[in-house]
Amino acid sequence: MPKPRKIPAFNLLDRISKTIEDDGDPDNEPLTFGKHRGQTPNEIFYDDPQYLIWLKKTGSSIPSQELYEEALIEVYKADE
Repeated sequence: MPKPRKIPAFNLLDRISKTIEDDGDPDNEPLTFGKHRGQTPNEIFYDDPQYLIWLKKTGSSIPSQELYEEALIEVYKADE
């Protein structure tokens, strides 16, 4: 009698969250450098939008143009 095969566990929720994380949006990719290492630009936006502005001014492709413009608006509103 053949040995029963083990079927790998399949967790649909893990698969869905991986798909969401791997959507190719640079604003959802964690930074691998700097004081906000491990955080995504979207997360940094809420804590330190000035950092996103600084990144963009240094010639970085991070954050996206849309998030950069939102950060500019957020910082401008805070200065009023």
